[in-house]
Amino acid sequence: MDKIKIFHIVESFGAGVFSSVTQLCNHIDKDKFNVFLVHALRPPETPMNYQDYIDEQVKLIHIPMTREISLSKDIRSLIAIYKVLKEHRPHAIHLHSSKAGFLGRFAARMLNIRNIYYSPRGFSFLREDVSRFKRRLYFILEKIAACFGGTIIGCSTDEFSYAKTVSSRSILIPNGVDLSLIEKNRANDKWDKNKIIIGTSGRISPQKNPHYFCNIASSLADKRVAFVWIGDGEMGHVLEGSDVKIIKTGWKNRKESLNLVSMLDIYIQSSLWEGMPIAVLEAMALGKPVVATDIVGNRDLVIHGKTGYLSNNESDFVNFLRILVDDQKMRREMGEAGRAEIALKYDIRKLVKQFEVLYSAKE
Repeated sequence: MDKIKIFHIVESFGAGVFSSVTQLCNHIDKDKFNVFLVHALRPPETPMNYQDYIDEQVKLIHIPMTREISLSKDIRSLIAIYKVLKEHRPHAIHLHSSKAGFLGRFAARMLNIRNIYYSPRGFSFLREDVSRFKRRLYFILEKIAACFGGTIIGCSTDEFSYAKTVSSRSILIPNGVDLSLIEKNRANDKWDKNKIIIGTSGRISPQKNPHYFCNIASSLADKRVAFVWIGDGEMGHVLEGSDVKIIKTGWKNRKESLNLVSMLDIYIQSSLWEGMPIAVLEAMALGKPVVATDIVGNRDLVIHGKTGYLSNNESDFVNFLRILVDDQKMRREMGEAGRAEIALKYDIRKLVKQFEVLYSAKE
């Protein structure tokens, strides 16, 4: 029996999307599926040795794509995707992030490929760093792309709700994490035995709201506490300009990042918008209590008062942190509850079976 040929196409090949897509490709049953991964590069977010994170049976194809809209560059990317799909004629295509979602569905429509799935992983029309006009434009582009066909896969309950405003052909399959990989990269030592370490992980960008992170660090002002940002990005200068010391580690590979997150006492997520943040999934899997902004994705993961806290304002955010700083027992209990929640609902080995059913569907 011939194997089913699956094409994953991704532009946003870094950070959480990188983790999600590579884990999905790695855990698909290779006895049943031939897996291709068509990807762009987003240095420095894409690891330099990214091939090392991907199963050797996954066939890699690099096609340049850009995040922002550029007519000339997008046409070149579309032509390249069209040629690859025409050559290989996959049974199913899974598109990840908005740019790949638009270009991939357009190319698939031209080739009459019908078995198409699209994971937005954070709709562009929810971005808070662009004008209202641009957000409206992004929504219209999502509606246009939906007309090309395919099914939208929401990675969280809230994202699924937004997906249904774009297309009735929408389903929910949450993001997942590789629990064995996370356990393998758990640290044995604490970051600093004399301090409670509060931190986050990811690109220092408008989405992650580093100004808010700095305000929280300044407001807490407790000698028992140290703040850490695992990562780097275009807004790294914001942390450097903070009136309290914030440790910025710079870019780390995936294994190093997991190791550093495991040494935190409390994980915080200050994002303005999300799909379902892999970083929070991983922090909870590592047994960390989480304090997060009450937005799409975060609220799907953090159970307020059980696995951490959700906050609508800076004052509450700081107060929740104070509660956890003062109560070691609560930190431990919330961390253990979070770990159990991830093992029950977000194990990639369980979730990948749902994708395999989709990929096997008849056109």
